[in-house]
Amino acid sequence: EIVLVTGVQTCALPIFRIDPDSDPRIVVRVLLGDVSRIDLVDSLLGAVPVGQGSKEDFNCVSWIKDALLYLYQVGVISRGDISDWESVKSTALTYVNEKKQQGRFESGWEGDTSRVATFDRTLGREVYP
Repeated sequence: EIVLVTGVQTCALPIFRIDPDSDPRIVVRVLLGDVSRIDLVDSLLGAVPVGQGSKEDFNCVSWIKDALLYLYQVGVISRGDISDWESVKSTALTYVNEKKQQGRFESGWEGDTSRVATFDRTLGREVYP
């Protein structure tokens, strides 16, 4: 499983290994597909330019878009269609907003915090609330 982490203040570059099920730094995760060649991922992500284009239009989201589309184009991501970036981004943002409305990120939230809230885009449903 590949986890690309981004935050409001900074991109998490380079990519680092974390426990995607329980790391407290992950707010939600959206599963986009399967990785067919995990052995190629590090070198492929290293080939995705940081800061491509003008500084005005580069940010963490644009880098993740470029990285995911590159992995998809070279066939490393399978069982999921991420060719429509706007749909991928909309799915992720909608899911985060759902969790916000449910109070998932509030200190008094009484739901299960042992797992990261997860939406599987290939199934079209939440797999861990």
